[in-house]
Amino acid sequence: MTKNNKHNESESGIVWFCDALSIWSLRAIVFAVPLIYSPWLTIYYELPKLLVLRSLTFFLVILAILKIVATGKIVFKKTALDLPLLTFILVLGLSTIFSIDPTRSVFGEFHRYEGLLTMICYVLLVWLSVNSIKSEENLNRVLDASIFGAFFVSLIGILQHYGLNLLELPAHVGQTASTIGNSAFLSSYLLLTFFIALARSFTAPIKMKIFSAITSVLAFICLILTYSRSGWMGFAVGVLFLAALGFSQRKKIKINDLKKPIQLLGVAIITTLLILVVLSSYAPLKKTEGSSELEALKERTISAVRGGGTVATRFILWKSTLKATADRPLLGYGRDTLALVLPKYLPKEIHEIEKNTYYDKAHNELLETLSTTGILGLIAFLWIFIALYRGSLKTLGSIKKSDLALTLGGLLAGITACLVQLQFNPSSVNFDYLLWIMMGLALSVGQLTTPQEKEIELPWVEPGTPHYLAVFAISGLLIFTLYRTTIEPIQADFSFKEGFRAEFYEMSTEAINLFEEAAGKKVGSEMYLLKLGDIYKAKMESTTSKEYRGYFDKAVKAYEEARDLNPYSINPYISLGIIYGNYNQPEKAAENFKKAVEIDPYMEGSHLGLGFAYFKMGKTNESIPELERAIELNPKGNKYAYNYLGRAYGVKKDWKNALEIVNKGLEIWPEDEELKITLDKINKAKNQN
Repeated sequence: MTKNNKHNESESGIVWFCDALSIWSLRAIVFAVPLIYSPWLTIYYELPKLLVLRSLTFFLVILAILKIVATGKIVFKKTALDLPLLTFILVLGLSTIFSIDPTRSVFGEFHRYEGLLTMICYVLLVWLSVNSIKSEENLNRVLDASIFGAFFVSLIGILQHYGLNLLELPAHVGQTASTIGNSAFLSSYLLLTFFIALARSFTAPIKMKIFSAITSVLAFICLILTYSRSGWMGFAVGVLFLAALGFSQRKKIKINDLKKPIQLLGVAIITTLLILVVLSSYAPLKKTEGSSELEALKERTISAVRGGGTVATRFILWKSTLKATADRPLLGYGRDTLALVLPKYLPKEIHEIEKNTYYDKAHNELLETLSTTGILGLIAFLWIFIALYRGSLKTLGSIKKSDLALTLGGLLAGITACLVQLQFNPSSVNFDYLLWIMMGLALSVGQLTTPQEKEIELPWVEPGTPHYLAVFAISGLLIFTLYRTTIEPIQADFSFKEGFRAEFYEMSTEAINLFEEAAGKKVGSEMYLLKLGDIYKAKMESTTSKEYRGYFDKAVKAYEEARDLNPYSINPYISLGIIYGNYNQPEKAAENFKKAVEIDPYMEGSHLGLGFAYFKMGKTNESIPELERAIELNPKGNKYAYNYLGRAYGVKKDWKNALEIVNKGLEIWPEDEELKITLDKINKAKNQN
């Protein structure tokens, strides 16, 4: 055997090995990531999923580079999305450079993590998916892995809804969230996987056909139980889209081949209805006292038509987002930064509909993209999907195999359903990666039908030790990136969770050490620093006068570091205002509360703190409107607002208003001693005058 033959065998062996590992990695992503969560973190879902997702994506990148080194050439499949995706990444990069908070735009908001790094990961997954699929068998294996994942996610969600939360998954009361963590996010995931399972129930071998039909039933039941109206709407649109595709391809579909699958699905649908009827009377999570599951579902559906509640807040959010975008139209504010600017654009009505709600997303993917990446980002984003649908519909016209046509139809229906749902809910790392992978798989169907493989020879790349060392160097860089962007945040959050445990068991020294460790990682969240400041403040209040000043300074430093880390967040200013106000520094308290009011003029606590600080400074005229504003925003929110407003009017000798406001407070808190004392003082002062 010649040296050249040995080299060719070695080359083909490495390529085969990399191709096999690539398919296994894609299968691992679509199966494992939806199921992964960690009870040892405060962020149960996003961080564990992100770790596995980024690890496997980086591994796929390393495999692609290894193939280039082994063959001395770049082999890739040219698709209709190449230029749109490159343009989108370019615009994202520019938007990040000019972001109001570049760090946040790179790494993403705390607990969201959909910054530039994650978006690059999504785009890479499109390219890696389409270039990893070499055959219809590869495609089906990846699809089947996603169906197995959907089976377990759906089953866990259904059991959770009916009180069998075997994994003790945290979720809001009344929510069916499974291992996805949120009912709206779960509905998005189910929309993507339902249509894949539906398609495979027609095209797979008999055993997988039955399993796919069962999974589609479970996914449908679970989707209903999420009570996500946008999910139901997405499902309806997806079904109509699939029906339209089926009608357009009716000449290619052999009716005889569909008889058994249709019978199987008929049995599945009847089974679904029977299960829902049986379970409806046992639902522990009733939306209305005495209502059955079916009645609760009816109420939820009618509420979407009636409006009000969260439906009304969506329209307000959209209007406010458009107002915010008008101030930075070209490149937006930067990825994951909407929470920093949106509060000042929100009207009073939204706080009356949903009190104490944190709005950090536009709840509309197009508006979210527009506000964070500007008009240029929205154009690039729309270009991606226009190119996807145009290319896929063209592929459908040329496909000769009905199985591939059904597979592509299922992929497009799932993508369509998810995109519809995303116009009413935010995206999330908990499911968004699957949307982008499905886009890659849809492109791969076109490549299987009409291959467009390109080769770029790299004569300067010859297989040998130096180039393989380069692969190791790139691998090291990717591992370092993974450590800094994902593993360190997980370590910090683990310490944060352990700190709460130590605090619960009154192990104050250990709790402080753990919170210091979490905050010391500097992973981009002011929440860790705020908690550290809070525990210093609590320690200060329970310690001797000798140690008091030390803990006071530490608390202030932690709050200031939190403010410096995220100057757009209202929380550090409120924390600084409280600690300065409680410990006789009203001027500094007023300075911080004033900044908090600028950030969010509808936060009652900011107005209360500012009014209290002005009162302590002797600025009665400035104090009164702030305290009145606090009461106006939340009439039953805080008794101290009534107390100090009454005292402020008393200082001005406005006895009528002073008595009126304190008596209103006593109507709400009739047993409050401080209000009673203030009322007595006002009456005595009035009588003396």
